[in-house]
Amino acid sequence: MHPLDPGAPVIRGDRPSLQARALGIALRCTVKPVVEAWATAPDLPWPYALADQAGRLTRLSQEILFEEVALPHCRAQWITGGEDNGRVILYLHGGAFIVGGWHLHRHMLSELGRRTGARIFAVEYRKAPKHSIDDSGDDALAAYRHLLAEGVSPADIVVMGDSAGGYLSIQLAARLPGERLPAPAAVVALSPLLELDRDEPGTAGCAILSPRAIRSLSRWSRAATTRPQPMHSVRPTLPPILLQVGAGETLRRQVVAFAGLLGEQGVPHALQLYPTDIHVFHAALFLPEARAAFDAIVEFVDEVVGACSVPAAAHA
Repeated sequence: MHPLDPGAPVIRGDRPSLQARALGIALRCTVKPVVEAWATAPDLPWPYALADQAGRLTRLSQEILFEEVALPHCRAQWITGGEDNGRVILYLHGGAFIVGGWHLHRHMLSELGRRTGARIFAVEYRKAPKHSIDDSGDDALAAYRHLLAEGVSPADIVVMGDSAGGYLSIQLAARLPGERLPAPAAVVALSPLLELDRDEPGTAGCAILSPRAIRSLSRWSRAATTRPQPMHSVRPTLPPILLQVGAGETLRRQVVAFAGLLGEQGVPHALQLYPTDIHVFHAALFLPEARAAFDAIVEFVDEVVGACSVPAAAHA
């Protein structure tokens, strides 16, 4: 099937792999109780920075290089290694606008760069509770401006993010016309959060996020943004969008509804559902579902990057 077929959602597989089932059980016994405890008392002084440090336990190839870049209000990091085909992925990590960063995501980002041949520009945007979602969005915009100022063609840029980073990715793409900036080649959103005001039952079986956790995050985050949310920002000017989500995830309903809005507005897009209930299952690279999702991302990026041509003066 064509990677931009806007028809019915593509279901990649009919049942979870044994690896996904085992990981789901492990997550329900470890991560999900912590998330539930946070949802019960989000205003406690939780040690948010510790979550990112877990990424230091992953082993990376010595060929992977990291270079830090200073942006106006935050840092970013180039992740390079292997083939460089001129493409750039501006990556906005997930973590409920609160946790996450370079270390927690570096294994997945290194694999993403290796598979796509792109350089990864990972943004360590400002996070709650010290900063608002609007601050996070401003940092995403500053990162995009930085790439353009460095001479990267927008036709070679893919904006990508997972969970809350998916929210910021789509919000950034929707914001660019008002900033008189050219659109990137595409957006890829992995298990994205798309609306903070959506109060629905969701899927209770998700291995990480319960409906209560989503509702708690929504209540906690609404005051932190004044800008339109992705669900309310669908316009024909959006670039091609790939949406991937687990069929058993709590956020599935949001993602399916968002894909419907994209179709109504004529935005080229593809929605792919994977037979797992693990939120951002892509991070578990040993899962067959994650490998299949990466294959689809590579196919999508190959299809859209370089397909549009933007005059050099468009972002001068």
